[in-house]
Amino acid sequence: MTPASSAVTVRIPASSANLGPGFDVLGVALTLYSDLTVRRTEHPECHFRGNWHSRWDEIAMGMIRTVENLFYRESLLKPVPLAYDLDNGVPVARGLGSSTVIRAGVLKALNTLGGEPLDTTRLLELIAHLEGSPDNASATMLGGLTVSGFVNGRLRYVRFPVSSVLRFVALVPTGEVATDEARSIFPKDISRDDAIGNAGRLALIVTAFAKERYELLQDLFDDVFHQPHREKHYPELRALTAVTRAAREAGALGAYLSGSGSTMMAVTLQHAREVGQAMEETFNRENRGTGYSCRILHLQCDNNGTILTGTDS
Repeated sequence: MTPASSAVTVRIPASSANLGPGFDVLGVALTLYSDLTVRRTEHPECHFRGNWHSRWDEIAMGMIRTVENLFYRESLLKPVPLAYDLDNGVPVARGLGSSTVIRAGVLKALNTLGGEPLDTTRLLELIAHLEGSPDNASATMLGGLTVSGFVNGRLRYVRFPVSSVLRFVALVPTGEVATDEARSIFPKDISRDDAIGNAGRLALIVTAFAKERYELLQDLFDDVFHQPHREKHYPELRALTAVTRAAREAGALGAYLSGSGSTMMAVTLQHAREVGQAMEETFNRENRGTGYSCRILHLQCDNNGTILTGTDS
């Protein structure tokens, strides 16, 4: 265990999960960040700012208390009053891992304040259990492209660094999608051909990242398990097929629904500006009269994961 601190600041990256066929398995960390400072204090308090709305305060505070209770139970440390200051840069309820950002940041900070009683794998397992899957958790904590899953009750994961030549173009709509609800609309059965197709594309995506042969990602982000059903169910996602097609036609390797949405993500080696423009124009055309709008974020992969950026002894 390392010496305890009185305050720590951590930087937590956003993440994009699934990458099409890699449902609950694949995740990639992105150069979009939140910063969290946690310090010992006399009275517990929470402060949120940045990309934030006051209606999320209660939800976020509930997440923080749940993580605190879990950490103290696992670490056997005595609870202490803490103050939290979150400067949020990750859009909430947009499929960019905003809940993971809070949970990972709090757990990393608590573990550092407590002298690091828990190892990385255990931290990942705790976040994954809270999230319901390990995809965002692994990417946000470790950085890079991660492949993760539970095997015999234990988390197994592999991480690949991603070159800066690969660009991620995020179309972030104004509409929100709640992850829990979005998971409830899937069909109970899929055909054998669909299952084989998704498994094949997933394996090829992992191979392309492992070998840094990014050109092999061409047209691998299609999915039959979750994306078509979410597109039909949510008005915010009605433009998904048209937007992903526009991204490919503008030069992207492919595009997919980031997590449960509503963000739509293109992956490209070239013409990132043109890809983003085509996605935005298509979204706006498909949503004329609906009241939905969007913004484009030009990102890369973050290879550092959740890191400590400051301590006070």
